[in-house]
Amino acid sequence: MDFETAQALHDVAMADDRVQAAEAFKRHLTRLSDWRVVYADDSAASRLQTRRCKFPVEGCASSLFRGTSLWLIDADVAQRRQAAAFFCGAGTYLDSNAASVIRSIAYHEQPAPELLAKGRMLGEFVGLGVTANPFLYLWESQRHWTGKTIERCRQAFAANHALGLARTLPDLAWGRQFRAAQRQEAEAVADAYLADFQRQLDSGLGCEINEIVELIEAVLTRAKFLEYSSRKSPQHKLNELIRFMHEELSTIMTRELIVCADILGTAPQSRLSQKLKGVRNGADPFALLRNCAWDLFLPRALDMLAGADPVDGLDFYLPHIITFDADVADILRLTELRAVALHRESRAVYPYFDIDPAAWLSGQVGEKRSAALEPLFGATAYGQRQGRRDGADVRRILASDRVRLQALLDGVRT
Repeated sequence: MDFETAQALHDVAMADDRVQAAEAFKRHLTRLSDWRVVYADDSAASRLQTRRCKFPVEGCASSLFRGTSLWLIDADVAQRRQAAAFFCGAGTYLDSNAASVIRSIAYHEQPAPELLAKGRMLGEFVGLGVTANPFLYLWESQRHWTGKTIERCRQAFAANHALGLARTLPDLAWGRQFRAAQRQEAEAVADAYLADFQRQLDSGLGCEINEIVELIEAVLTRAKFLEYSSRKSPQHKLNELIRFMHEELSTIMTRELIVCADILGTAPQSRLSQKLKGVRNGADPFALLRNCAWDLFLPRALDMLAGADPVDGLDFYLPHIITFDADVADILRLTELRAVALHRESRAVYPYFDIDPAAWLSGQVGEKRSAALEPLFGATAYGQRQGRRDGADVRRILASDRVRLQALLDGVRT
């Protein structure tokens, strides 16, 4: 995407309301003719509604968007200034925690009461006779793709498939029915899906996912290095992290910046920030950083899924996630989307967060530092980043920062 298109999409996505967003799209109509913007608000007028549920236990079920309604804006809508018909799909995805709940109820004779409670919450959100999508769980699981992991995935996939056909909530009675009458057939279905997933892994899917996770991990590792390496202010450290993203990683990652601002702040709000305090004293700080990078990968995966086209002619796909992980739930809360831009031909997706970027940056690093950072968001810097990106550089930077962070931690411990 060239800088002028990026600026035009920013104008649409960051408009104050959907009417102004449509007007902005109309102003940039020629440049945005191949794009569609999905804009979120709190009105009840749209037929495309998002769903959100905060569970009594840790976790939630949610889309990535703020508000309750979504509005699709493209060239047709902007020119006609009236409602238009769109073909939209939706899916509910299970992370590893949620998928394990269904697997445990299906395969254990006496699952713990807390698992049954979570199963009821999950089933009520998904709906009777609806099959949740476990592929997000497979993406998580492939990082340790052992025989034991594959068998767990097989069981989770089989249980989820059978639950979608059963038109009942996942409870003790359903678990008994699954083991008595449905297990063999469901596992055969699971085997077919896993064989297809293995072909995707063999074709490079795992490498593509791990490159994204490494990029996120590089940001988290540098953030912790900056935190421990000096007594300078959180504002200074966040400023340095932004420059690191531009100069070394050749990307500006807004979601990760929002989370790292919380990590580096004086009063962290998220569970992930609290967990990362364990980097200083934990037995394996880099495993902890890697796990947190995977938590941050999940909403990025949902970003990508918004461009999915499981049915020919689909204009937009709305993924939701069910998680019983408080860290993931906090990330979703901190980084709600105002809009996404979707390229109609390539299905590439670009998220826009529910913050005013200039005001947020000024509030986080101060007006003086914010003004000094402003060139990094201009056309020249944008072009420089596009020309420099290299996954090998990310791995080299991450490896170097691990060594530097380990040296700091060893110094603290001694």
